Amino acid sequence: MRVPTTERRRQLIEAAVELMRSYGVDQVTLRSIAQKAGAPLATLHYCFRDKDELMRAAADHWLDCFVRDPIPEGIALDAGLRATMDRITEAFWELIESNPADLRAQIELVTWAVRDGAHPDLAEAMYSRYEETLGEVFAETLAASGEQSAVDPKILARAYIAAVDGAILQRISEPSSDRPREVFDLLVESLLLRAGV
Repeated sequence: MRVPTTERRRQLIEAAVELMRSYGVDQVTLRSIAQKAGAPLATLHYCFRDKDELMRAAADHWLDCFVRDPIPEGIALDAGLRATMDRITEAFWELIESNPADLRAQIELVTWAVRDGAHPDLAEAMYSRYEETLGEVFAETLAASGEQSAVDPKILARAYIAAVDGAILQRISEPSSDRPREVFDLLVESLLLRAGV
């Protein structure tokens, strides 16, 4: 039975993500991805030009999860920036606790992308999308609540993402410690104070 191309692409992306979680980006080959997805290698090459294109699709998959999951649907933006950031932080921290292998693989994907300057556009695209999506949420929150921020929402979003990166690395390094969460909360509070809300 022939599998539609869009379904096969989804299967291959999910297989790539699962293998990256288990073995890291460098250890994942196109052959192992095809095998994990139960697809012929020729089919993988039909769906994706090369490993770079497949890694970009995997990054997009993670971005969708990372951006969609921590921003709860129907979040009350008129409650203000602090309340919105608190809700996103709680959802994000649940993501860290429940998917440490996912987050470790995402960090590896960024380092793989920038190693030797091989794929800098991939890492840049990941951060640009995070910034754009969170920046829009922060801007919408400020508009809905009537608050003013002393920091541009996009810069605030990028600073928040920097705190997220640090939290992920610290949590991976110290999985049983409460300190990464304490430090993350302190950084978020500092951003809110700097924004003046």
